[in-house]
Order: sequence, then structure tokens, then C-alpha cells
Amino acid sequence: MQKHTYLCEDAIRNNDSQKMVDNTSAIARLANRVLLVGGAERDNSEEDQFSAALGAALRRLQASIPPAVTCAKQVALSGAAHAPAWRHANAEIITSASEVESTLGHHHAPPPPPPLPEVLSRLRDNEIIAAAKRMAILMARLSELVRSDSKGSEEDQEATEMLVKETVKAAEGASIKIRTEQGGYRLRWVRRSPWYQI
Repeated sequence: MQKHTYLCEDAIRNNDSQKMVDNTSAIARLANRVLLVGGAERDNSEEDQFSAALGAALRRLQASIPPAVTCAKQVALSGAAHAPAWRHANAEIITSASEVESTLGHHHAPPPPPPLPEVLSRLRDNEIIAAAKRMAILMARLSELVRSDSKGSEEDQEATEMLVKETVKAAEGASIKIRTEQGGYRLRWVRRSPWYQI
């Protein structure tokens, strides 16, 4: 409707009667589509309060169409002198259509998601705790390896690298869970060179 309103304004500026008629007709057709959709929703609804509110909005929209069409004809036949009356009538169509849309939108707003059952919430907390425990165990094993022998064999170095990778992976998993479940907390791991490469 806004597009056709703009085109009607352009027609008024350029004194283009045919463009005025065409775009006013398009506005009326769109308003009638809103009436059809709104009427179907009202007829299918079992909620009295919603039906009453929607019915009032639909009646207002339906009443706004004929005056706008009449004013547009006057503009097309007699020129821009009748433009203020058309603007007022057209604004009523747009306002009424918005009211219908708003009424429909409030009725069809999605319900808020149900809260997580307490059991699921505790289960997720337990998963986070388990991941943190695993991370702590892996870190302890890594620390033990580092302290036990500063000049480890190639196998020890590979084992240490594997432990580091597992620890980082576990920490990242815990970090993601903590961030998503606990509202934004995040662990930050800075990768450093292994002790045997220093």
C-alpha cells in the first residue's frame, strides 16, 4: 500500500489521472485482500474477544475504502485541489489495515517456550561438571608427566601431545556448554609451545 501511495503522490505532482486511478485501485485491492484474510480468521476463531477486536478493525477498514476511492476520482477528474482529502482518506485505509494486521499479529504471536524441566536442567549441569572433572584429571596427568621427566622419550612426547589435545578438546566442550547453558561464561585457552619444544 505504501508503494502505491507513493505512486499516487507522484501522479498528483505530475497531474497523471490514469496513474492516480490505477494506484488507488491497487490500494483498494490490497485492502480487500486484508479484509478477506481477516474475515476468514475472524470466522474461524473460537475466541470471542479476538473475534470482536478483529471485527471492529475489519469494519473500520471496510468503511475507509469507498471514501478513498471517491477522493481519488475527484483528484483524477479535478486535479490536485482534492489531494488533501484523498491523503486523509488514504491514511485511514493504511491505518485501518495496520490495525487489522496488528490484531492478527497479537493473536498469532508464538507462545513463549516452556521452561526446562528441573530434571533436564540438573542433567545439563551434571554434564558440565563431568566435563570440568575430566578436564581437571587430564590436566593433572599432563602436569605429572611434565614434572616426572623433562627429557622424555619420543613416546612420552607423543603421549603428552595427545593429552594436551584431549585436554583442550574437553575444555572447549565444557566452554561451549558453560557459555550456552550459563549465559555467556567462557573459558579461554591459550595454546603454548609444549615444554619439550622450548
